[in-house]
This record gives sequence, structure tokens and C-alpha cells, in this order.
Amino acid sequence: MSTGIFLLWLVSIPLAILANPLPRGYLLSCGSSGDVKEGLLNYIPDDDYIKAGKKITLNRTDILPRLQTLRFFPNAGAKKYCYGFPVIKEGKYLVKTIYFYGGFDGGNEPPVFDQIIDGTKWSIVNTTEDYASGGSSYYEAIVVAQNKILSVCLARNQHTVAGSSPFISSLEVYHLDDSVYNSTDFEKTFLVNVARDSFGSPGDIISFPDDSFNRYWQPFTDNNPFVSSQSNVTPTTFWNIPPQSAFASALTTSRGKNLTLNWPPFSLSSGLYYIALYFQDNRHQSPYSWRVFDVYVNGAKFFQDLNVTASGQSVVGTEWPLTGTTQISMVPSHDTRVGPLINAGEVFQILPVGGKTVTRDVAAIEELRKEIANPPEDWAGDPCMPRDNAWDGVSCSSDNPFRILSLNLTGFGLVGPLPQSLTNLTAVKNLFLQNNKLNGSIPESLTKKEGLNIRPPIVSFPVLSRSSTAFRCRAAAADNTFPRSLFNFAAAADAVGIRIGNGSSDNIGSGIASSNDSKNTKIHAKERWSRDRESYLTDDDDALPLPMTYPNSSPVSPEEIDARLKCDPITQDCKPMVYEWTGKCRSCQGSGLVSYYNKRGKETICKCIPCQGIGYVQKITARKDIDVMEDLDNGKPP
Repeated sequence: MSTGIFLLWLVSIPLAILANPLPRGYLLSCGSSGDVKEGLLNYIPDDDYIKAGKKITLNRTDILPRLQTLRFFPNAGAKKYCYGFPVIKEGKYLVKTIYFYGGFDGGNEPPVFDQIIDGTKWSIVNTTEDYASGGSSYYEAIVVAQNKILSVCLARNQHTVAGSSPFISSLEVYHLDDSVYNSTDFEKTFLVNVARDSFGSPGDIISFPDDSFNRYWQPFTDNNPFVSSQSNVTPTTFWNIPPQSAFASALTTSRGKNLTLNWPPFSLSSGLYYIALYFQDNRHQSPYSWRVFDVYVNGAKFFQDLNVTASGQSVVGTEWPLTGTTQISMVPSHDTRVGPLINAGEVFQILPVGGKTVTRDVAAIEELRKEIANPPEDWAGDPCMPRDNAWDGVSCSSDNPFRILSLNLTGFGLVGPLPQSLTNLTAVKNLFLQNNKLNGSIPESLTKKEGLNIRPPIVSFPVLSRSSTAFRCRAAAADNTFPRSLFNFAAAADAVGIRIGNGSSDNIGSGIASSNDSKNTKIHAKERWSRDRESYLTDDDDALPLPMTYPNSSPVSPEEIDARLKCDPITQDCKPMVYEWTGKCRSCQGSGLVSYYNKRGKETICKCIPCQGIGYVQKITARKDIDVMEDLDNGKPP
């Protein structure tokens, strides 16, 4: 629920009330290119706290300076746009967002969209009514930080009209004292401000410096008479530290009468609410300056025999059910000499925390986000939550604790290194990185994980063709540093669930191909390598088998691959396997090429894989009696 404020210039602040220190936190003028001073408060540009969106300046000088600029988010493909603030984990914070449309997009009606804190949808932002009346709108929430970064996000929803863009004018985050709103279970819930009013005399909005947290207290009057206070209170003696000026006046009634007010002055949605009411006897301190009465909310007793003195009192209902209109009544005791009164009040809706991604998963993918040069625009805030606003390419579990189950970054065009922190994504089932320019090693613990689907970031991983020989060369990897573990799979029967390559259209990515055309394909088992010592294979015993395809064959379906891997040769007629044998290359640091001769003596020149940072060359055979690469060699140098 938003609260409208009229856009008036700040008035001068009396020197007598400048004692409060500046609030602790962040004050942002969104879209501004420089600092904006308003009274004692200094609002800074928002560039250091968000990477998404564009900035614009409104052609208005009749509004508060920090509302003359804004940041808007035209990328409709992003799932959310997030600010991130370094905070104290488990610290309590007041978050305030302010919106003034100003027709920045050439339209007449403000867009409607969601706002999110960490992983929880906070509210729908709809500033239409306030803007029509010439005002801005603000929203406020009280939360406890779940991590060391507090995120405040905007996101499109079903009400966001196509072509319109979410926007924000100002954003404030204040660190609150532990005593403030301390009866709330912030591990499970947070508070959304519905109303905060000072009762009695009409006047200006109360804020900083009177309120040390820059909370807005709006004036509220009705048909009841009001009185002015003759003494001061000490705000720090109250749980929520209300400002002294909130007690300056009070609504009251005559002796023996009930005091009734309809407040908040609008209908509330059904739910649980936090209610805080503030009272002070308006007379000078004396033995007679007290009032006793009962407090009722919608006819239910809220507090009995409240004894209000000149020092002030507050009463709080931490989980009070409300719906529709709300009536607050004060019924005096029979022996009180004056009627009841009330000075101020706050109402917050209590909303459940929507959950968060497991910390180790957040740390792992945050490290990836920091390492790559061009992360997606919505890679900020909680990776998994809210569910409709998870990071692009990230899929998560549906139940708490929320884990990252899949990273499908295919074709994102990401540039940068792969951090070893990815090994902390212990729940991931799919890791699809192809068609990116990522370098570094995929953590070996991931490549060995059973059931994990990996598709590395290959720039070119073409179908390997025979081309008059049975030798085929692998194109260079984009990162040029694939770990040995990527090739260190067991034989075909143990390779279930692992796929390598750009997709199912690649022979290598397909794993095993049909042998139907084996009669037309001649496999040269006695092929010989060049006698160039710089390119000869060493460590023959270290050769590693991988399921491969016949030359010039086409990929088979995943179902066929699975059937061949599961085939029992004792009871079934299994199609023969073809293996790729891989061994270390000695050096090949010269020309970067290795030459290969078939039986007819025709030479084929191929790129030497060691020069590409992988450290392997490969050879293929269909013979079943081959155990090591040495058995295939027909021309080993002396």
C-alpha cells in the first residue's frame, strides 16, 4: 500500500532540533549524476548500487530535487532489476522507496509493477492516484537482513503494460536500533507500513531530524476536538522511538465520553497487522495529570486500564487480525476526571518471508557473476526467489531449502573465467555452458558427479569426419583449458548422464552412433603417426577410452545411446561400440601441427591439441582387442 506525499520544497529547520545525528544508512537519488542536498540530508547517485536500467532527468523544477531524476528499466526480458546494499547480517533495516512518474516515458499514466526485498515480493507499485493528484508515492518496510547484501528489486508483473518500464525516483535504507519493532518475529515475517499518523493539529509531515530514522508521520484530523501538549516526552523510553513532535497534539473528547476514530481512513485487506498506539496526558506534570481508559480495536479489547501520564505510554498489538474499515475506541474508567485521548499511531501489515536460496549456492553463483564481464541484467538479488523472478538461466528447487538445480547459460555470450566456487553447487543436475567465451576449468568434483549433465563452453566442437582417413581432429575449446577430468570418464557403460559438446547434433555430444554403415567404412587400425618427436604420443598406459562414433556416421537418438549403454551382450544382440583413444602429447610446441599418415602414405595435417592448452591428441579404432594406445601405433620413433 502506498502513501501519497505532496511535492513541496523543504522548509527551514530550527536550530533547536538539530541535535539528532544523521541517520545511518543509504540515501539515493536515483538517476542523479551528482549529490542532492535536502535540508540536512545528502542524497547520492545510485550508480554504485545497481548496474541495470537507464537514467533520465525530468523537465520539472517545482518538485523536490531528488525527484527531478529517476532510473527506469526498459529491458522487458529481464526478470528483475536489483539494488544491492552492504549491510550487517541479521541487522534490522527500514527500506523506503519513493516514486514520481512525471511522464518520463511520454505517457500520461504511470506503469504498475512489483517491488521485492531479497527473495520476497513486497508489494505492487501503483502510483496512478497519487500522481493524478500531483503527489509522489512512497512505500516502506521493516526487515531483517538475511545476508550481508540487502537487495531491493523492481520487476514487471501481469499489470505492467507492454512498452512501459518500471522506474524509481529515490531509495532509502536505514539501520534501525534493536529495540525498534522488536516484538516481531523477523526470521519468518517482515512489516509493511500501512499508516503512520500524528493525531490532532493539522500540520506538515514529521520526518528527519525530529524522527531519527526519517520516518514520515502524516497529520490526521477528524471531527473530534484536539488539544496541544504542555510537556515533552523522552522518545528513547518508547520501544519504537517515536519523535517528540508526534506527541505535540492529541485527539480527545469530554469527560465520561468514549473517543472513537476510524483509522486508518481506508479499507484494509484481510490479514494480520502490527498496531502501535501512542498516548500522553497533555497537561503539565502533576499528581493529577493522568487518564485511565480501555482501548478497543473493532470492538475487541486491545488494552485494559491504560494509565496515561504526562510521561507518555505506548501499547502494541503484534499480530492483530484486521479487514475492511478499522475503528479504534477508547472507553474511560468511571473515576477518571478527563476524557481519553490519543496522540499517534502506526499500522503495519505482517507478511511472511518468502524464503531464500541456500547460502553456499548464492556464494557460488555470485562468484560466477563477479568473474564474467557481461552478466545478464537480472543477475542480482536472490538467484532463486521469488520463483517467478529467478535469475535468467537458473532453475531451482520448488521447496525450502531452495537450491540451484540447473544452469542453462547456452548462447548467453558470457565472457570470463569459470570460478572454482562452482563446485559448491552440489545440487545442480544440469550445467550447460556452450556457446560462451568462458575460460578456466570446470571443477573436477562436478565432472565426476554422478548424474550431472555437463555441456562445456565450446566455441567449435564440429562433427568429426573421415575425410579419407580415420583420424579426426578436435577443434580448440573456447577456454583452451579443459581439465583432464573432462576426458577421464569410464568406459561407455559408466558414462550414463554425461554429455559433452554443443548439443545432440554433434557426434561427440551424442556419445555413440549407429554402426549400420560400418560395412562401408574402413577403419585403419595400423595407422601411423608422424615420426616427428615433437608430436609423438607418450604415456601410452595413460590412454583413456571414450564412446565415439564411426567416421561419416550420423548421431543417433538419446534413446539409442541409452539402449546401447545398457545392452547386455550375454542375453542381447548388442551393436558394437567404437572407442576414441586419447593420450598425452609429448610437447608439440613448435608449429602447432601434427602430421598423420594412412596406409597409402597420404599425409593429413591437423592442429595439435597440446598447443591449445588441452594436452591430448586422439585416435580412433573399432578393434575390440585394443587396450592401450601403444597397440595402435605402427611407427613409434626409436
